Amino acid sequence: MAGPGHTRYRLLTVVTGTFGAEDSEPSADGYAPLPFAAPLSEQLARQLSRFGYADRTIVRDVPAGELCTAVDRFLASCGPGDVAVVHVLSHGVVDPYTRKLRVVGADGRHLPQTEVERWQTDVEGRGEDRPSVLFLLDICHAGSAARLDWQGWVPDEQRHAWVIAATDQEASAFNGRFTRAAARVLARIADREVDLAAGWEHVPVCVIAQEIRREVTRSGADGLPQRVVGTRVDIASEEWFPFLTNPLYRPSAAALRRIRADVDESARPFLDEVDEVLDWRHFASRASGAGADFPARPGAFRGRSRELGRLAAWLDAPGPGTGMMLVTGSPGAGKSALLGVTVCAAHPVLSPVCEPLWRDRRDDLPAVNDALVAVHARQRRVEEIAASVARQAGLPGLHDSAGGLAGALHAAAISPVVVVDALDEAVDPVAVMTELLLPLAAVCRIVVGARGWPEFAALRERAAAGGTLLDLDLTPVTELRDAVAGYITDLLRPRYPNTAQRAVLHTLAATTATALSTPRPSGDGPRWGEFLVAGLFAHHLLRLEPIADVETAAAAAATVPTALPDVFELDLARTATDQPWLRPVLTALAHSLGSGMPRSLVAVVAPAFRALSDSVTEREVAAALETRTVLPSAGSGGGRHGPVPALPPGTRRPSARSGRARLRRSGSHPTAGPRRPPARPARSLGPGRTVPAAPRRRACRGGRRARPAPRRRQLPDPRRSGRTGGEPPVHH
Repeated sequence: MAGPGHTRYRLLTVVTGTFGAEDSEPSADGYAPLPFAAPLSEQLARQLSRFGYADRTIVRDVPAGELCTAVDRFLASCGPGDVAVVHVLSHGVVDPYTRKLRVVGADGRHLPQTEVERWQTDVEGRGEDRPSVLFLLDICHAGSAARLDWQGWVPDEQRHAWVIAATDQEASAFNGRFTRAAARVLARIADREVDLAAGWEHVPVCVIAQEIRREVTRSGADGLPQRVVGTRVDIASEEWFPFLTNPLYRPSAAALRRIRADVDESARPFLDEVDEVLDWRHFASRASGAGADFPARPGAFRGRSRELGRLAAWLDAPGPGTGMMLVTGSPGAGKSALLGVTVCAAHPVLSPVCEPLWRDRRDDLPAVNDALVAVHARQRRVEEIAASVARQAGLPGLHDSAGGLAGALHAAAISPVVVVDALDEAVDPVAVMTELLLPLAAVCRIVVGARGWPEFAALRERAAAGGTLLDLDLTPVTELRDAVAGYITDLLRPRYPNTAQRAVLHTLAATTATALSTPRPSGDGPRWGEFLVAGLFAHHLLRLEPIADVETAAAAAATVPTALPDVFELDLARTATDQPWLRPVLTALAHSLGSGMPRSLVAVVAPAFRALSDSVTEREVAAALETRTVLPSAGSGGGRHGPVPALPPGTRRPSARSGRARLRRSGSHPTAGPRRPPARPARSLGPGRTVPAAPRRRACRGGRRARPAPRRRQLPDPRRSGRTGGEPPVHH
């Protein structure tokens, strides 16, 4: 590839609609005219121009000899670093003797020089002088060009000729479906309607091919199926596809993806905790060298000097050592923040790239520890946690048995320093404690982060007896207030940077910190961590117009909620008018598990959490997901624009645990009426014919399930193939 800003994006359109006869009649060789070819090629070209393909060459309705000459001339003019798309819409045939796929010219002839494989080998055989070329083949038997023997010998990282084909090797393409579908997919990508990981600078070819296949499959549900295929790829290869720039790309997300690849899977959630509390986007952009994306400022971790010092002394203690330290406190008290900044400073991979986050607190933090093992227990079984500890500790063999891990470490004379956070969010927290953590404390040093549940009394008693209990809820009020005020000041300073605004900034920080740190009466609801509520409220203030005077600042700060769900409701109310679908979309995500759900599924589920029976488009879902709320970012997308890079592309998950619980309980907007699932839209597949469809269960009566009630749907009309206007099917 050429350097940034020097890549040429070029498009060659090879389109043939007439084949040596009148437009309405087949040629002498039986090639029917393709009147849709030219209009569809223009649709595709318009969408490609949105991705920078302004340099276009058109080869339209020329004889086979001129066609091959034009393609050869175009490919020869593409140099190293160029990115080209070759779109072919014509008739295709497979030579009966050589079995090579050929493109038919306007004279109804096909030549050895119009073999698609010849064009591909011309690209791949040029060595270092190769451009990157994507062939979009809308011809019959197009899949033959994606199933060539020699293609398997080209490493994906070095491949420069890619194919997305309209159909299988032995099948027909109909009525330009592939080109029409490709144009629609490109439009959806450009309009940010397709879920893409923000860490990818370019849209993977596999994603493009899959989206086109889905679109073509939908249009062929009438009895004329067509299956899109593409170049086969090595699932173990590093993806690198330069053809379409990703509209959701963020350099900070790319840095996050690269760093996550070097960190054990079970330790990666520590990066997410850093994102929630320590402004991960700054860290990622600084680590990637793209500091222009976000304000260059250090991490916003404040306070907890005493706890950091004790934790550092525990981790830096000489010798193997054994025992347990427990970090506990109410939800949002900063357990994960404390352990997150510690792990990022002490982890041998994270420490150098995370330095902007921990540098200001370096005197309180431990040294880099090559024996450090970090595991985030959220939604993990005890066997998974045990296997991760063994893997990171370098224990030979597979050890996913919690019972034998401590003995195996002792026998191998391996004594790691283990940090386990979010114990209360494990699949079976008590089993993790009894079967894994307590035995491990006998052979190594271990730090555990967990809420103060009665089920963890054994951990608390053991830590208290050894003087290694860190209860963040016991911080003195004065110390807590000063730390929270400093934290809010750090967050609001970019909005109030001037000397004239200093008094307003001080009033906002001091008044908010005082309200949050004042002890609440016993029985006045659950306690929420002051730092988390303060941070979210500060982000809410950042989304308002700057406050001009001290009196208004004091009044605004006095409205700070003391519970996290109330902050969430405050911000949702602010966005309700502009984004009416925000709450239903977030509620749908709140009911998802694990990796979340694709955005297309969110569009189906969200209407169930809205009083009206309106439907929602994927574009409206995208707009709702891009709305900046007080919920912390769940990934690298910045405002949650894209999927978390560690997850499969196209998935969504709720951003904050407490917000998720609140949405689950409320179900929908507090003022909304009774909910009802969205009506299933009828789909017309052809004129007039119906058969029973999948049954719906009737209500149960007398403890027995009633017989299903039959529904009816229309049968496909074999005369139609996802087209408009009722034109007869034409294969090409």
